Amino acid sequence: MNRANIKVVPGIIKFIDVEKKEIEVKGYHEKLEFEKVILAWGAVKKRLDKDFSNVFYLEDRQAHARCHNELLKARTIVVMGGTIEAY
Repeated sequence: MNRANIKVVPGIIKFIDVEKKEIEVKGYHEKLEFEKVILAWGAVKKRLDKDFSNVFYLEDRQAHARCHNELLKARTIVVMGGTIEAY
C-alpha cells in the first residue's frame, strides 16, 4: 500500500475537529490531519436520503473502482470504520 501512501491507525476516534481538519485517536500520540474523510459505518448498509457525488456504496467491483479513482485524486484521506471495505 506504499504506492497510495496509506497509513492504517487502528483505534477509537476521540474527537474530530472539522475546522482544523484534525482527528484525535484514543491512545495515539499525535493528531491526524486530513483533507477529506471517509466514514465507513459498519456491516449494515444504510443509504442516505440524498445522493452525493462523493459518497460511495461499496457493493460491487464497479463501485469499488469508482471510489478508488476518486481516492487517487485526493492529497490526504482518512478512512474510518471497521468493515472489510475500510481496509
